[in-house]
Amino acid sequence: MAEYKVTSEQLSHVSTQLSSGSADIEGKLSNLNAQVKALIDNDWQGGASTSFNDLYEQFHRAGMDLKSALDGISHQLGAAAREYEQTEHNVTSGFRS
Repeated sequence: MAEYKVTSEQLSHVSTQLSSGSADIEGKLSNLNAQVKALIDNDWQGGASTSFNDLYEQFHRAGMDLKSALDGISHQLGAAAREYEQTEHNVTSGFRS
């Protein structure tokens, strides 16, 4: 049988940290995207610009995939924290009955 040494508070804390990290990544990607788009749309033309833009789009998609993964993990840890807390509450209530 598995032995649990984690608390719902620990799970909730890490969930919040992951969510915050996801938001940070989204903000940084948005900032970078604005800078790159301004460069390509206004100043840089030609084949090198097109090649760079294609590569940058791959980078941006990978960054958004990372953000989505962090969101998913955060959501799952938050759900686990709520389940742990509810189970603890149910066990405690059972002993009081």
